[in-house]
Amino acid sequence: MTPYPPHSPQPPQPPEPPHKRGRWIATAVLPAIIGASVALGVAWLAGGDTANRTVTVTERSSAETEPTAATSTDPPPASGKGSDDGAVSVQQIVRDASPGVVLVEHRQGLGSGFLIDQQGHILTNEHVVDGAAKVTVTYSDGTTQDAKVLAEDPTIDLAVLEVDKPPASAKPLPLGQSRDLTVGDPVVAIGNPLGLERTATTGIVSAVKRRICSPNQSAIANAIQTDAAINQGNSGGPLLDRRGRIIGINSQIVSQGGGFEGIGFAVPIDTVRPVADAVIAGGKPQHAWIGIFGDPLTPQLAKDLGVQGTTGVALRRLDDRGPAKKAGLRAADRDPPKGADILVQIAGRPIRDFGDLSQEISSRRVGETVEVTVLRDGKDVRVKLTLQDRPGNLGGSCQ
Repeated sequence: MTPYPPHSPQPPQPPEPPHKRGRWIATAVLPAIIGASVALGVAWLAGGDTANRTVTVTERSSAETEPTAATSTDPPPASGKGSDDGAVSVQQIVRDASPGVVLVEHRQGLGSGFLIDQQGHILTNEHVVDGAAKVTVTYSDGTTQDAKVLAEDPTIDLAVLEVDKPPASAKPLPLGQSRDLTVGDPVVAIGNPLGLERTATTGIVSAVKRRICSPNQSAIANAIQTDAAINQGNSGGPLLDRRGRIIGINSQIVSQGGGFEGIGFAVPIDTVRPVADAVIAGGKPQHAWIGIFGDPLTPQLAKDLGVQGTTGVALRRLDDRGPAKKAGLRAADRDPPKGADILVQIAGRPIRDFGDLSQEISSRRVGETVEVTVLRDGKDVRVKLTLQDRPGNLGGSCQ
């Protein structure tokens, strides 16, 4: 959100005092202790009054391994027509993507969004919409339209909008995949920081498998950390890979003073896609769930269980309502959890930690049947289970 009119012909003026529009959450950086959990203050990039929202980023917890991080200001390749792997220049990415990026406005603030199909569906952050029934979107050619809010999903900070008919100049943006991103991959962010419409910035994937808090304090796993410059007003805008495909929705930054400090986060598109698809098909937001609690296999835990060299998640507890319980998986809530199934694969893809597990579940539709492989008594056992919608009374899991 910006504290000054985004369409003013005058140069941007200094921000209003914190008690007016655009107030930031007070941020605090706790002392970083090696091997301990580190909580960082996170500022929302857009939306309404943020005074009552508390957002944290968990660098590390017992439920996930610490991701590799890197810091760089090197941009993606900025010249040439592309390479054999489909990479194109930053200039081409911006030219192709800008007609699909929109400015999202309502009375409480503004942010960004992007068109995903010719039927007029637009994705943005839930905290950009912030409860508004109707918002206005503006395209790169200056066309302005009213947009209906089809659904808001605070669990993954997603809002799905719909316009009657996009202008002929508008171009839907292609959705990519976030599952195979690696640290150092080049990225481009396009949005409306501080009301400066269709601003492009470049950077890299600084880390993967970050765990951030949603507006309703649910954990969003596998968030993408980037050093591409994003600020207030970038929320809801696309984070694109070097082929110009959307890999995430820019959502949060870590900041002590409210400005860009090189640490931003995007909600991964693999998490967004099935939820958006369900809404567009006429349904409501749903989140695939199997109902397990467990520990990732550290080298020490693997040794304690006699499965050295194995990666996976040892099952501690099963929710009685969940697919895992119904499918007959086994858990053991003791130290070490001997006799418990160790989940090692989902749909043939290896599970190394909770990031992998979350990725494989959250990227699928509710009602989809998947094959799960567990290590049980030294043997691989394959079990099919049908994904359910996550119950709404599980409570927040960001702490």
